[in-house]
Amino acid sequence: MIQQTLFDDEDITFEQTTLEDARAEMIRTKMTGKATKCPVCDQTVKVYARTILGTQIRQLALLCSVGEPLHPKEINRRTNSLGCDYTKLRYWDLVEQDDEGLWYSTDKGLSFLRGEINVEKYKFTYNAQVVEYGESQEMVSARDSCGKKFSYDEIMSQAGFI
Repeated sequence: MIQQTLFDDEDITFEQTTLEDARAEMIRTKMTGKATKCPVCDQTVKVYARTILGTQIRQLALLCSVGEPLHPKEINRRTNSLGCDYTKLRYWDLVEQDDEGLWYSTDKGLSFLRGEINVEKYKFTYNAQVVEYGESQEMVSARDSCGKKFSYDEIMSQAGFI
């Protein structure tokens, strides 16, 4: 415990925690899946379970069909989307970003979209990086990822695949 006097008569007392102790506590806390605040930087610390959504399948279909990297604004315009959810597909190595900030589908992304391969249903992320967190043995197809709100066949037809 450190006690420090500031501005004449005001005493401020605070606990001193080393950076190493704070980091260890954050690692323990993030692995519980619960959100908490970092005592050093006030960032929210949490492991997120990411899954592939129908909107992302629609965006992936666009990237696969055009055959060239696209600017985020162009992807959103062509898919009538507001967000950049397709960027999360990088966690499965389905899309990549080039040096100019343009996005494109990988060969794995095209194989997934066509139903040739399945991918893990969940990817766990912390600070925008994939982390090992429990087990994600369940696999999912592009069709399954569309859920009930989106039609896989309609997405594939609009993209010119069927």
